[in-house]
Amino acid sequence: MSALPARAGALPASPLDVARIRADFPILSRRIGDKPLVYLDSAATSQKPVSVLEAIEGYYRHSNANVHRGVHTLGNEATDVFENARSRVAQFIGAPSADGVVFLRNTTEALNLVVSEKPDVLLSDIEMPEMTGLEVAAEIQRRKLPVRVAILTTFARAGYLRRALDAGVSGYLLKDAPAATLANAIRRIHQGGRVIDPELAAEAWTEPDPLTDRERQVLRYAGEGASGSEIAVRLNLSEGTVRNYLSEAISKLGAANRTEAARIARQKGWL
Repeated sequence: MSALPARAGALPASPLDVARIRADFPILSRRIGDKPLVYLDSAATSQKPVSVLEAIEGYYRHSNANVHRGVHTLGNEATDVFENARSRVAQFIGAPSADGVVFLRNTTEALNLVVSEKPDVLLSDIEMPEMTGLEVAAEIQRRKLPVRVAILTTFARAGYLRRALDAGVSGYLLKDAPAATLANAIRRIHQGGRVIDPELAAEAWTEPDPLTDRERQVLRYAGEGASGSEIAVRLNLSEGTVRNYLSEAISKLGAANRTEAARIARQKGWL
């Protein structure tokens, strides 16, 4: 197995300037109960720094229009902005052409494109709309598609990595790695290598995941606040079956209720 060091290519460690970092995120200037806002839900919704907010505002103020569909000035400008983003990503990862970089809206669209076009590498996060990146990887493996999957995530959790390895991924990359390290890792994956953080890989086999795939699906929806009837509709199950899956998951995790079970499973990377 090919592997990168846990922080290969990283610059020497230096103290974090917390005040400067907070100042780059306008929302963190808020105070809650007379205390500075501390935001701990970035895995679900990340806050945006000034540079991102300004770029988004600038686009909507000056260039917002259909991409690849208009022949008018705004349409052309929007297309130029979109294509420039693809070109910058292609340059970053060393792709020979921006034509090989495709942005997709959700995992269903990604899977459909993978089946029809069979790209060399699919780069995916874990938490995605409609399906998780791990479920997409497992489906690609099930269909025996000649596509190498790399997971790029904030989750340095052994449970997620173990599921990723079971799904046949070629890379498990952390978003806090230096840009040069990530780009090099993607190139190595494209060339047929496998890039996994060795320390995280060693931890992946210390505690087995007790949940079945169906228990995981039901518990994930429950953790998002869905009711038993809503989960039943989404998964085409009876409400009684949903209750049974939740009961099994709660018991296996030693939790008091579905909310605690979902929290435990998410912390361990089992959702």
